[in-house]
Formats: sequence, structure tokens, C-alpha cells
Amino acid sequence: MKTNIAETTDKEIYGIIDNLLKKENYTREDEMCIKVETPFNVNPDGNTEERKKRGFLVLYPELLSYHSKEGWVTIPWICAKIDIQEHESIGESGHRQIVKWFVEELTNAGYTPFHDEDAFAGYATRIKGKYETTLKMYINPSFPEGYWSNHTL
Repeated sequence: MKTNIAETTDKEIYGIIDNLLKKENYTREDEMCIKVETPFNVNPDGNTEERKKRGFLVLYPELLSYHSKEGWVTIPWICAKIDIQEHESIGESGHRQIVKWFVEELTNAGYTPFHDEDAFAGYATRIKGKYETTLKMYINPSFPEGYWSNHTL
């Protein structure tokens, strides 16, 4: 298969980044990454209070699939990923607070993240590593309610 979706997904990513950059706590780090000043210690080893609260939001396309009456459907969504260092010191309740804050940030920028009652805190994929936890949320401007039609909340 030689289907290149980059033109479409890159345009959506740049639009999301542009909307987030309108907020004062976001700055562009590179093409698909923005630096965000959070209210949480997402990097407890930082040498200043500012660095302890600084996170990096990376946006990239991921394919999400579901089964409908007609068969499997696969659609690109934009993944918004943030890593939390020293995740054990924050704990699950801290991760849930970060997801809640992250949902508010994205919603205030005009995007409703994919909502799934089975996801971590209703919105995130949580990947726990040895030294960090990754929280991933999904945005698709074509699904402004944050879910596709077959998904019941």
C-alpha cells in the first residue's frame, strides 16, 4: 500500500499547534513538538521550578480502527503525547489530574479528544515505562464530539 496521508495529517497537526500556541503557556519547540508549562511537576528532576513543570507535547498521526456493520474502519487521528518523568512519585491520581487538565487544554483550544469509557481517565492511553509514563490522547477535527458514530458513551 502506498497511501500517503501526510499532507492531510500534517495540515491538521499544524492547525492544532497554531491554536495551542495562542495560549501563553505554549511555545514551539520544533516542527511537531511544543513546549508547555503545566501546573504539575512532570519533570521532578528539573533544576528549577519552571523546568519541573515543563512538558513537551508531541503531535503525530496514528490509525484508530473500529468495527461497524459494514466491517472494519480505520481512520487517522492526531495523537497528542506527553511524557511524565519519575512517574512513580506522581502516582495514578496525579496522572488522572494531568489527563483532566490536558482535556481542558485541548477543549479550550477547540478540540475534543477521543472519549472512551475504557480509556485511562476516560480519554488517555497510559503507557508506564521504567522511568516515565506516557499519556496519549487522540484528536480528529472531523469528529468534533470526540468519538465516532458507532461509539456509545
